[in-house]
Amino acid sequence: MEEISEIQDDIDYNEALLEFIDMKIVESCSPGADPAEYTFWSNERTRVENLLENLIKEINAILSGNSLKISDTVALEIIRKQLAVEKAQLALEEAQDALTEANLGIEDAEDAFEEAKTDVVYAQQDLANVEEDAEEASEVLEEARGMSPEITAPLDGFVTMINVAGGDTVLKGTALAQVADPDKFKADILVSEMDIS
Repeated sequence: MEEISEIQDDIDYNEALLEFIDMKIVESCSPGADPAEYTFWSNERTRVENLLENLIKEINAILSGNSLKISDTVALEIIRKQLAVEKAQLALEEAQDALTEANLGIEDAEDAFEEAKTDVVYAQQDLANVEEDAEEASEVLEEARGMSPEITAPLDGFVTMINVAGGDTVLKGTALAQVADPDKFKADILVSEMDIS
């Protein structure tokens, strides 16, 4: 790429020369200056501008691979570098796409996390409600058991007598029925010899 470097040096030199020429033109416009100087520096400016234009065209031709002044090796090197630039640009675009997808994935994960946190809060509230309902149901059951008309005998046995009828008012301490203990229950009966077996 020595040719490009040399041309770029020429471009830099001629751009600096243009600045010098512009200063000389300004000086030649001052009162008492020789009009021939103005003409000389104006012509010199046109010549340097044309030279710069040609140098820029030449460097562009080299970079585009259309210059007849460069060798095949340089042309191949330029093409190789251009392909490397294109490949780097594609890799950059792919990396930007991957970054965008990753950012979207992060946003989705954050949304899912927030939803899960909300679900946990709702589940905890539901659990608290269920526990409260179970406690209330237990209290109601205990209260119902305390008011239940069901009466339990203090021992297992046979009911031998019922002392009340349906619809009677029963007070605390009233004996509702008599229960006989089967272990202490005896019966004397007569059985014929035919039925004894």
